[in-house]
Amino acid sequence: SSNSLTGIVPFPLDEFDNLSIYLRDNKFTKLPESLCDSDNKGWNLRDVEFYGCDAIMCPPGTANFLGRQSSETTPCKKCNAKTEFYGQIECPGALGSSSGNHLNPFFIVLSVGWASLFSFFMCL
Repeated sequence: SSNSLTGIVPFPLDEFDNLSIYLRDNKFTKLPESLCDSDNKGWNLRDVEFYGCDAIMCPPGTANFLGRQSSETTPCKKCNAKTEFYGQIECPGALGSSSGNHLNPFFIVLSVGWASLFSFFMCL
């Protein structure tokens, strides 16, 4: 998870009967439905059996902190803003979203000078 992977989740993964795969927080644009069918019901500790594709990654336009559904209490929730990627861990523009949190410290540090900016990046 969180590896900057893009594109389509590889179809050849379908050959595995029992797989725990965590693809959250990447930039996948397609999840083949064949990865979510009955021959893969053992995937993600049998979550695919109960929640289908949502057990692998939340579909575009939805999110949750796991990037997938793993129980009745962790469904993929609809976002107000449109998202184009599967497996999102938060909705764009939500309070506390990573996109907002990464911009604010950067601009605060810029306002106090280049020495502070260098210190900020050295701490990352």
